[in-house]
Amino acid sequence: MVILVALVVVILALSVSIATLGGSPEEEVLPEEGPKDAVSLMTRPEVSVPEVSVPSGHQTEEPSEPVREVLENSGDESSEPTVSEPTASEPVVSEPAVSEPTVSEPETSAPEPEEPDVSDAESEIPDIPDVPDEPSEPLEEYTLRVVVTDTDGEPIRDATVYAGNSEGETDAEGVFSVTMTASDLHLCVTANGYSSYDKALSLSPGFTEETVVLAVAGNIRNLLDSVELHPYRTDLPELNAGIEKVLGEILTPGMDTYDKAKACYDWVIDHMVYQRVSHDRQGYWECAYQALEEGKGTCNCYSLLFIAMTRYIGLDTYYVEGVTSANGGGMTGHFWVVMEIGDDTYVFDPQVEDAIAGRTASKTVTYSRFCLREPNAKYVYSGKSRETHIRNFESYLSNNGYYAN
Repeated sequence: MVILVALVVVILALSVSIATLGGSPEEEVLPEEGPKDAVSLMTRPEVSVPEVSVPSGHQTEEPSEPVREVLENSGDESSEPTVSEPTASEPVVSEPAVSEPTVSEPETSAPEPEEPDVSDAESEIPDIPDVPDEPSEPLEEYTLRVVVTDTDGEPIRDATVYAGNSEGETDAEGVFSVTMTASDLHLCVTANGYSSYDKALSLSPGFTEETVVLAVAGNIRNLLDSVELHPYRTDLPELNAGIEKVLGEILTPGMDTYDKAKACYDWVIDHMVYQRVSHDRQGYWECAYQALEEGKGTCNCYSLLFIAMTRYIGLDTYYVEGVTSANGGGMTGHFWVVMEIGDDTYVFDPQVEDAIAGRTASKTVTYSRFCLREPNAKYVYSGKSRETHIRNFESYLSNNGYYAN
């Protein structure tokens, strides 16, 4: 009986299980219809195929190839992520590959604006030389003709003429000609044994030739050689010793007074450089000694040193003050040297002579201020007459400075 009951229970259980398993007869045969069921299972991945095919390069016309791969992986649904995951990662790799050029472009484009800036600046350089072509007036040529004669009207040959930056000598007719583009110049004329001449000359526009007659008058050699000499020394022993040493080097036997005075004049110009200095000791001879030792100073230093040297050889030279013509025009305060010969007064100005030599092309001394006869518009005494200046200096010499050899 028991066996019968158990058998009934088993039959009921089998019937229940058969009832639960038998929903759709088509679904129960899935294991037998493998290829068809696999295609139905892959209908969902087909949507992602075009996304995967773009970066990977697989053809979308053959969906059977991924189906075979799924089947080879035992037909499990778990194989689906194995197909989709690697294909989904491929576009992730391709994205940074596209973004790299986008990052590098702004880096290379940053310095590019500087290149046209440099080329623009370079293109402006050739335009600069075109500007000087505009002025035409300075290119106009002027011909200057200088005729040098003595007081009797006789031509002086081999006189040296300095006209601006040009220089030369007169011919047998006493003529020197030069062509230049500048209309303003400084003219100096010198001749051996004669007084010198200098003048600020301006050629008028419209003239192609300018004739200037310069009478170089007065034989300075004969004039100085006629002077009675009175040698003096200063009361400053170190200055006397320095002057004796210099004169021993520049004076030679057989020199006349003119040669000696000219040698002193040349030495002061060659030795001195114009420069403002502070004087350690006050006094005329202290200033002259400092100029002798240091080789620099202003107009008063040039003048006092020349006076100390020329008075040592016997010339009665004096120290005066006033104003003189300036290179830039007008007048400027100045100290210079004068000497009275007969009824006339003559100027010696080594400092201005040095400045004039610096304006010539060859830096040559023109002697335009060596024994220059007064009256002369280039020199004006300030506050006092020339006689008062000379008298005051004579008083200084008698009280403080010179004594006869």
